[in-house]
Amino acid sequence: MTIETKTDGAVFHIALNRPEKRNAIDGATTAAMRVALDEFEEDLSLRVAVLTGTGGTFCSGADLNAGPAGERIRDEYGLASFTNRPRKKPVIAAVEGRAFAGGFEIVLASDIVVAAEDATFAIPEVKRGVMAGTGIWRLPRSIPFATAALIVLTGDPIDARRAFELGLVSQLAPPGEALAVATSIAIAIAANAPGSVRETLGLMRESLGLNDEDANLLARQALSRLSKTADFKEGPRAFVEHREPKWTGE
Repeated sequence: MTIETKTDGAVFHIALNRPEKRNAIDGATTAAMRVALDEFEEDLSLRVAVLTGTGGTFCSGADLNAGPAGERIRDEYGLASFTNRPRKKPVIAAVEGRAFAGGFEIVLASDIVVAAEDATFAIPEVKRGVMAGTGIWRLPRSIPFATAALIVLTGDPIDARRAFELGLVSQLAPPGEALAVATSIAIAIAANAPGSVRETLGLMRESLGLNDEDANLLARQALSRLSKTADFKEGPRAFVEHREPKWTGE
């Protein structure tokens, strides 16, 4: 089994499960991830996903034996059916150990990143005579170009503390506790109105790089869609009545 999945209330857990290969992505992993992520997006009861790795490693990237063997480690949604996937729900990466190459790209494609203090990150493709995919253009969007160039062109790893300082990691955790911290964040997000989370996350993604006028247009469109939902009325009503809201996701 190349991945493990578990549902805990509204939180969907996905664990890369090839510890003997440092959770490198092969064809079977990509196929299994596609099924799991489709399930996550389609199931209205699931609101947040937590993605992690087993065996003390997040992901070491693509399995270099998979390509020559004819395995499909990328589909139309990118590496592991994830790095280019359009998503409406948030995904939290819980990183222990290494997130290298494609593993770092999976981290960069996630919405929130919790990393153990002894985790490390790298895009080392230049050391192997190959080239990274989404990491090359996504990293300079997240941190200053000169810093991204240093990371990508040397291929040298950075530690979790440095990644946190650069804003690549949302929150640090004690070694071995990344999953627990990520899960607590997921639970907090899942307690909020699903439509509000969905529209807020979508607006954050879509407005990146836009001018104020275009971003405001997207915001008005998102608010218009949200105002038509039952939860839009339930939230203020519950607040006035001093009770917890009962979200329906409708």
